[in-house]
Amino acid sequence: MGNDELRAELERIYGTVRQAFADYELDAARPYLDLPPDAPVPTREESEMMAQFLPDLATAAFMELRTEGTVAGYYTETGSGECEVTVIRFLSGESGWKLAPAPHSMSSYSTDDFGPGEGAKLVEREESLALVPDGLV
Repeated sequence: MGNDELRAELERIYGTVRQAFADYELDAARPYLDLPPDAPVPTREESEMMAQFLPDLATAAFMELRTEGTVAGYYTETGSGECEVTVIRFLSGESGWKLAPAPHSMSSYSTDDFGPGEGAKLVEREESLALVPDGLV
């Protein structure tokens, strides 16, 4: 799978999960999340709050896609005014790509040290934006 195809696949998965939380159609998200069978089910209100928390990729500025082994990171600038970068991490397994389990599924960092469009500088400086943080794999 080439980078453009992988990017489209990860955007589709992320969009499905985000929309599933917004619509409280949690079964649509399950194939893309590694949840234990006894995981608590969020209430409708919690689910809607989660959807609002998750960045909208349609309004974010795509930066790059990084991969290492079974890990992929979708990097995007999500800030308005300051430099804010979010990395959404995915793991590849037997059943395809899934969002990485919490707390590693997503990291975001913002600063006024850099301006909009300077996210690459922030990614190189900020350890929390690493593709493979400690404990992920």
